[in-house]
Amino acid sequence: MPFSHSQQVSSHKDIAHQLSRRREIIFDVPVITINASAFCWGTCHDESIKHQICAFIPGFKKTGIQQGQMLFCMREIVDNAYDAYALRGLKYGCNLVIKAVVQEKNGKIFIKIKNNGPSFTNLPNGRLYPISKIEYSNKEKTGVLGGRRLGLRITEKYVNQYGGKLFVKNRKKGGAAVYMEFPASPRARL
Repeated sequence: MPFSHSQQVSSHKDIAHQLSRRREIIFDVPVITINASAFCWGTCHDESIKHQICAFIPGFKKTGIQQGQMLFCMREIVDNAYDAYALRGLKYGCNLVIKAVVQEKNGKIFIKIKNNGPSFTNLPNGRLYPISKIEYSNKEKTGVLGGRRLGLRITEKYVNQYGGKLFVKNRKKGGAAVYMEFPASPRARL
């Protein structure tokens, strides 16, 4: 497998202490083809990333969201990152970087999925926006991943169903991010 996975910020002995603060995992996906469909669907598209993110977020159960729903959310976010990165134009030697961050703070669980792909075209950098503010591209015309503009809306529905909120953001130094905020369920611990 040509990927560099799981660069965890914390050492294993510090995980329990650090978990209540912040934890992140990074996926580095090298561009080994300039064919967008092959990048998004072929050997470069690592289907395990979304599963690894879900496994990495031990506190997702604390959000109350069901495992299948969380997996759907991660699939949509990761697939959108691949697609946007490919639509920008692929170059050998470049990497798609996907970073998942989870933290518990002030009785809330925050899950952030960031990437170094293109930003949302109509949104200024550095602020959180509801997904209703996204100007959707015509991905279905490109033959890459396509879509019917429902993935993030369904993701938002799942997040809202459990008392959460979903936002998008253009990162100040480039790239895009999806933020999920959940009230921490008192039944489980991170």
